[in-house]
Amino acid sequence: MKPSEFTDASPGKLVTIEKGWAFVPDPLGLKPPMTWELVALLDAASRRLGELVGQARLINNEQLVMGPLLTREAVESNRIEGTHTLIEEVLLQRSAGPPRDRERAEANLEVLRYVETLYKGRDAIVDGQPWSTYFIRALHQELLEGTRGADKDPGRFRNKLVGIGKKGDSPEEARYTPPPPEYVPDLMENLVQYAAAGSDLPPLVAAALIHYQFEAIHPFEDGNGRLGRLLIPLYLLSTGAVDRPIIYLSSYFESRRDEYYDLLKAVSTHGDWSAWVQFFLQAVIHQATDARARVEKLLSLRAEYSRRVEAASKSQAALTALNVVLERVYVTAPELAAAIGRDYRTAKGALDTLTRLGIIRQLPIGYPQRWVAAELIEMVYSP
Repeated sequence: MKPSEFTDASPGKLVTIEKGWAFVPDPLGLKPPMTWELVALLDAASRRLGELVGQARLINNEQLVMGPLLTREAVESNRIEGTHTLIEEVLLQRSAGPPRDRERAEANLEVLRYVETLYKGRDAIVDGQPWSTYFIRALHQELLEGTRGADKDPGRFRNKLVGIGKKGDSPEEARYTPPPPEYVPDLMENLVQYAAAGSDLPPLVAAALIHYQFEAIHPFEDGNGRLGRLLIPLYLLSTGAVDRPIIYLSSYFESRRDEYYDLLKAVSTHGDWSAWVQFFLQAVIHQATDARARVEKLLSLRAEYSRRVEAASKSQAALTALNVVLERVYVTAPELAAAIGRDYRTAKGALDTLTRLGIIRQLPIGYPQRWVAAELIEMVYSP
């Protein structure tokens, strides 16, 4: 990172470090210029987000609607960091446990930790927990627990310099060098106070600023990208912009990864807030539209499956089992029996009915026997 990259419009300062420079962003509090283009994008993004929220309310089961959207988000967020996983393998590991391939198991676990962390963050916000550095650190610890980043001080702000770039880059060679560790606590305190106080900016614009600031601070030794993206839906939930965290932007960021990183850096070097906020709002528009289409597919699929079950069987157990299958995707007869409060024989009969109707199929290997809603994965979970 070279001082020549930074202009007078940069919202921060450069400080010297051994063999280079680091960037210390200014505390949050500015108001980016609200151009007509930005206002138009904000209106479109707010409208699309509202349509998604309204569509999602047609499904009372929150897990049913959040499951596909959040799982895809976790997979795409990890992909930005260079970890590639398959949604089917992640869902199977959640149900059946890790595969023998350790590398695949670890990659899948990172995705599952992302999902669990967002749910825990959601629960904390719903319970009234305020934004605080403790809250952020707790989420980070949850995110990295048991993963390949577990040796990078989960839940603790970093105590060393880090650089963002190719592995082995010196601070001078790094694409970006965030502030030295002694600056991190105060900067993070400012960030959570900004999030907790409720900005007078529209929530979507404030979310864009908070995401930039978190990534610019880079408060942890590992997991900053994933946690920073995970905080976006949680912040919008805390402001009341959404009633459940169902807007996820990682897929858009991943498809435009270079632009995503370039625009974040351009804020630091040139103070180009407008381009970054516009990109963020475009991500909201695209992802809200995509998510609404997936919710519509889910509603359509559930209605079609229910029609098939009601036409083929008078057993209430099969219809109840359908809801469990749609939520869990992979299921065994003992798991289903426990979920619907019936005996093994009834659960197995319900699975046989759903199999006969083409709603699920039995996996060819594994014990205990396991069934999968493959069409659901293809239509709702997959890209």
